[in-house]
Amino acid sequence: MIKVKPEAPRGEGTQQRIVAVCGEIVFRNDLNGYTVADFDPQAPHSESFTAVGTMPFVDPGETVVLFGKWTSHPVYGRQLQVERCSPHQTTSPEDLIRYLSSGSIPWVGPKTARKIVDRFGADTLEILGDDPGRLSEIRGISAKKAQEISDVFRKKRDFQDLSLLLAPFGFGSTRIMSIYKRFGPSAPALLRKNPYLLVTEISGIGFMTADRLALSMGFDPVSPFRIGSAVLHLLTVFENEGDTYVALENLMRRTIQLLIEHTDREDSEEEKAWVPGPDSMPAPSDRSPGERSERIGIGADEFLRGMNYLTEAGKIVIYRTGKNKVLEFSRLENITSDLRVTVPEIFEAECSAARALVGRHYFSTKKGSADPEEENRISESIGKISSELSIELSDEQTRALIASILYPCSVITGGPGTGKTTIVGVLVRYFTDNGKKVVLCAPTGRAAKRLSDACDFPAGTIHRLLEVGHPDHSGTAVFGRNEDNPIEADVIIVDETSMLDTVLLDALLRALPRECGIVFIGDKDQLPSVSAGNVLSDMIASDKIPSSRLNTIYRQAKKSRIVLSAHSVLRGGEMVFDQSLESDCMLISKRSSEDISEAVKKLYSHVLPEVFRINSLREAIVLCPSRKGPAGISSLNPMLQEEYGIRSDRFIRAGGFSFRIGDRVMHTRNDYDLFFRLPDGGTGQGVFNGELGVVLSVDPLKGELEVELDDRRVIVYDPDHIENLEPAYAITVHKSQGSEFPVVILAIPGGPPMLYNRNLLYTAITRAREKLFVVSDRRTLAAMIRNLSQAERHTALREFMEIFAEGGSIE
Repeated sequence: MIKVKPEAPRGEGTQQRIVAVCGEIVFRNDLNGYTVADFDPQAPHSESFTAVGTMPFVDPGETVVLFGKWTSHPVYGRQLQVERCSPHQTTSPEDLIRYLSSGSIPWVGPKTARKIVDRFGADTLEILGDDPGRLSEIRGISAKKAQEISDVFRKKRDFQDLSLLLAPFGFGSTRIMSIYKRFGPSAPALLRKNPYLLVTEISGIGFMTADRLALSMGFDPVSPFRIGSAVLHLLTVFENEGDTYVALENLMRRTIQLLIEHTDREDSEEEKAWVPGPDSMPAPSDRSPGERSERIGIGADEFLRGMNYLTEAGKIVIYRTGKNKVLEFSRLENITSDLRVTVPEIFEAECSAARALVGRHYFSTKKGSADPEEENRISESIGKISSELSIELSDEQTRALIASILYPCSVITGGPGTGKTTIVGVLVRYFTDNGKKVVLCAPTGRAAKRLSDACDFPAGTIHRLLEVGHPDHSGTAVFGRNEDNPIEADVIIVDETSMLDTVLLDALLRALPRECGIVFIGDKDQLPSVSAGNVLSDMIASDKIPSSRLNTIYRQAKKSRIVLSAHSVLRGGEMVFDQSLESDCMLISKRSSEDISEAVKKLYSHVLPEVFRINSLREAIVLCPSRKGPAGISSLNPMLQEEYGIRSDRFIRAGGFSFRIGDRVMHTRNDYDLFFRLPDGGTGQGVFNGELGVVLSVDPLKGELEVELDDRRVIVYDPDHIENLEPAYAITVHKSQGSEFPVVILAIPGGPPMLYNRNLLYTAITRAREKLFVVSDRRTLAAMIRNLSQAERHTALREFMEIFAEGGSIE
């Protein structure tokens, strides 16, 4: 095919709908359907073009409808970036012959294709799919060949049916491919019967998307399926906000509000044009389409039916806490203020973790008062080790060390510069000197590496320690280490415990050998985990396991204005700035978001490399409280790439960002399938939320990026996985948890009190190791320091620990 490459693409960046015939497949990844193909368009388009995207079943000679946007690639020219692809419905004899003889259907060439079409005419496609035996009426087609022809055709047809069903509702080809892989050929029929399977069975698809599909198919607005799906959606929202449960009354109010608002929404033009299939109304509504704009009649009774449907299906847990007991409910009869709702995974994890924590302390052989002679022996050993390491321990550090050695489960908390790392080093030395196998771990790779470097002892992530494996279709991880295959260790020390969520804590505790000790280290004043739970604070607040607080800032740390500022902010005082070039904590006074953005650009692109001789890409990070606004990461990342990034003709566009060689990137969700290559040539599997790296190479033809993570693992991101990457010149403060950077530029405009508070400012300050540049103004900072409000997390770990410590049970 001869392609005409216009100098300037017309309509670039706007949505296109093009009917075209596939000419040649240039490249296809058979695992994920990513395809590069040449097409001949129908009128009014006239020029042949190249399209790239997920098009798994498009073959030469096939007429399809492509939806996408024109892009101009400096190497490959004008391309259509396909967002979704649908078959073009036609029964014209010539189109049918061209399609059948394209090479995608086995045993069918041009002559055989013409025979089939001449014989069956407009019924050709129906015969191929539903009555393949009739193909053997044609000379040269045996019964076996007829079945093979039908099998290939039906596979294509089923995927195309799924595309026709889902594409009008915003489903892209990549997402449709994942749904097809999950449900197989029966996907269209299953989803027509219950569209909300998309919410319960497919990770990453929310209620809003499935609900648009369901309502357009005439699904009853007060169906238990719909109400149950809305409940599951809201439980995910609460979980993402850190809660491990939600009060039933609050959940009912939010569910009814969501259902009413979403029923009242306007359909898109594509949705209005969609025609449901004959089997697409299993739960017909007695409401006419004209009543769509009215508020639906839903109250407590309808809500209870939806809740009981979920309870019977094992999708939720409803419980209340009483005196020394947790009461579960298998069925709801009415709404009361003391009932809570959660999902089974979190309920079981919270209960199991609480039992394990108090069990290790209360029911261990070491329960009770410590033997004074043993304390003296431990104290003498600690003194000897500290002398050999040339460190001077304070009384509070010594007490914390004794408790961590004496008891099988303990907590040590403290801010920056209070000697937490020093304590870990002494603990490692003490236990190894006594023949114990010690394992160090942390929630993130960066935190583990920092711990290893500081203690000169190997450390890894908790996920790798637990040997995370391939998840099920819901995205739930499977751990190779558990009760039946425990970790081989005598003592485990967990750093950055404030980042630990409930489910990961439970998995870790389940994998501990019976006699293994565990020490949790962290700063309880940091932001809590991104996922559900408030683990460190709950363990300390329960007062059911020994906890030691470190308050003293040591001599070396006292020289750091970063450390002094953090502790001052925690007490409600001002930050400690010094505007000299030698300072480690400087204020660049700017108030408006626009001025802050410009100052960040100048700092990152010019001041750091030219004045301070700092490699911004490798040594610095920009932290922001929010994604939104001129001083949010969504605006700063493309600006910093343009100003500082490596200019290149090779890039891949994904998620609204053009990824190039040299870009700083972050992996944004746990991906247990993704393989990586180690520096020594070995391989492994699993990349986790928050891991940072740099793009090494770009292959626009295959749609692949090669990324080297900070720990030197190398990963190839194909088109299916690139959506898990985002630029990371600037990241949110929450995403920086567990990481420490040589240089931090902290961009803080004004913002909502629930986000812009003392806790967030303290966490941001403590991410900087050598230099901190705060781009804000003193009034904004003062308001944050005064603001003690933050979103309250509803968690039950502390309460469960108290119940189980008193011998309570679940009933």
